[in-house]
Amino acid sequence: MISDRCFLGRIAASPGSIDYTGNTCQYACAYCFANINDCNRKEGLKAAINFLNKEKPSTYADALLISGYPICVSNRSDPFSPNNFASTEALFTHLAERDNGVFIQTKTNPECEFLIDMLGPKKAVIYISVSILNEEKSRIVEPKAPSTYERIETMKRLRSKGYHVIAAICPCSDVWLPKEDFIVLTNELKKADVRHVRTFGYEPNKVKRNVAGSQKAITLR
Repeated sequence: MISDRCFLGRIAASPGSIDYTGNTCQYACAYCFANINDCNRKEGLKAAINFLNKEKPSTYADALLISGYPICVSNRSDPFSPNNFASTEALFTHLAERDNGVFIQTKTNPECEFLIDMLGPKKAVIYISVSILNEEKSRIVEPKAPSTYERIETMKRLRSKGYHVIAAICPCSDVWLPKEDFIVLTNELKKADVRHVRTFGYEPNKVKRNVAGSQKAITLR
């Protein structure tokens, strides 16, 4: 699904004012706000492709697209989650033909660089979230996502190709990422030539039992 609702009035907070949402991400992260709000999201690939190739603009999202605003893929699902991978490849085939930039939000995937290279470093900005350095904690909180070190290796390879990479320490919680781990993580990001890091606080009251193990995850120390 393509939507302009996600970032209406928040252009200063995010560069992608148009949002594409795929299927509910399979990474099953306990803190995922999108799963907390709606754990049964479905892709709208056909509608998104029709939107990108629409001849006559009639909506606010159409105006943003024609004006060249970037497209976020995705603020509410991971485009490289296994259940979204094929649809993302189809979508990127169309995005590669447009001048709009693409802001990719992801926890990566071993095969994701092939799709990112369809867009190239002049078009794509990759925003990769990292939250936990301890692998035991990570497998409980982010049970199906690539490990933090795998994500850092992906960042390193993307940076070597000239991509703009943003590391998002999100959520940033001393329960999952104590000070000593935070220092190690930031040093690893520096080694990977990641020059942009953003942090977000952790709000325990917003975390529910949206995935198996989430209640256990938020009490780990």
